[in-house]
Amino acid sequence: QTQIFRLDGRISRQSKTLFQLPGVTVKLAPGSTRSISLSGIWKDAVFWSPEHPNLFRFHLYLRDSQGIPQDELSTRFGFRDIKIQGSDFLLNGKKIHLKFLSSQLRIAEKTDEEIRKILQELKRLHFNGLLYESLDERVLNLCDELGLMVSLRHVFPPLVRGGDYLPGV
Repeated sequence: QTQIFRLDGRISRQSKTLFQLPGVTVKLAPGSTRSISLSGIWKDAVFWSPEHPNLFRFHLYLRDSQGIPQDELSTRFGFRDIKIQGSDFLLNGKKIHLKFLSSQLRIAEKTDEEIRKILQELKRLHFNGLLYESLDERVLNLCDELGLMVSLRHVFPPLVRGGDYLPGV
């Protein structure tokens, strides 16, 4: 039997709601799938940058026809507008000089606090990005918080011998 659901979204920072997306009511038959979009214009949105790493949390709520929560999803994000014009890299409409460290750090055994200290030292040395070869969410999340851009580098298996990356090959 078809059920009615309500999908709502909001954007917050530090538990304060900054923007409420207009909700959508949908009818779904059991076993069916459907793509649903929520959209809105947030005129006061603030961009993320290395100098001002503004981060927000997006919350998505699915409720039944009685308003009882059925599912909830939440993720952290920052607004960024990245473009390349000729030889210029633009972040949020402004030319930025990329100062990336090519990292081969072995961080799997490091604590979050040790990783934070390494990344804070990179910021102190005026780096604004990290060329990195792992999808370690701890590093990616800390870079977001601290204002470091990340470019992921793919390591080809022939360049790895016995677990060691051979950068000169």
